[in-house]
Parts: sequence; structure tokens; C-alpha cells
Amino acid sequence: MELPLHLVVDPKTRIMTGGYLLGSWKFTSFAKVYPYVLAGGGVLYNDLGLSTQGTRLNFSYQGGTGLQYLIAPDMAFTMEYRYHHVSNAGTAEPNEPLNSSKVLIGISVFR
Repeated sequence: MELPLHLVVDPKTRIMTGGYLLGSWKFTSFAKVYPYVLAGGGVLYNDLGLSTQGTRLNFSYQGGTGLQYLIAPDMAFTMEYRYHHVSNAGTAEPNEPLNSSKVLIGISVFR
């Protein structure tokens, strides 16, 4: 589960927030490196003020791939690429999608 908060700061401060359900599949380890793929989606509230989107309630799906490198038995450095799509799924007009690519870097802690 992921609870995103996207902040847009130019030309005006606006937000996108919601909730995603994501699934990931890890592959066989290469020493301390674990490659994986992920996919999922969810609902997204969009307050970007775009006239090309017919509603503030949107839906999003995403997919990507990443690597986890174990730096301790319960901690990993993570690098990830995601393709991210946002649209209102045809519930309103207009319905021009927002598509983006994301690169995420972080630390994962396992319990």
C-alpha cells in the first residue's frame, strides 16, 4: 500500500494525493542485489487546476522495475523506475491523461 502526496510548485502550489495498491515480484538474488518489478494502481485526488481534466477524482496505474541492495540484514538501498498514468477513466470530459516517468531512490527497512 502506498499513500502518495505529489506537490506541484510552479506556477502555483497544488497537490495530488490518494492511495495505491501495488504488488511487487522479486527475482533471485545476485549476492546482495535483488531486482524486482512492480505494478498497481488506485484512486487519486487531483487539484492541479487543469482544464484538460474533467474532474478532480482520478484513477492512476503505474508499473516499474527496481533494484534493492542489502546494506544490513534488515535494510536495503533502493533504486526504482516507474511509469505513472493519471486520468479520470472516462468518467468526465475532457479526459486528457497525465503520463510521467519517475526515478525513486530510498532506504527500505524490513520488519
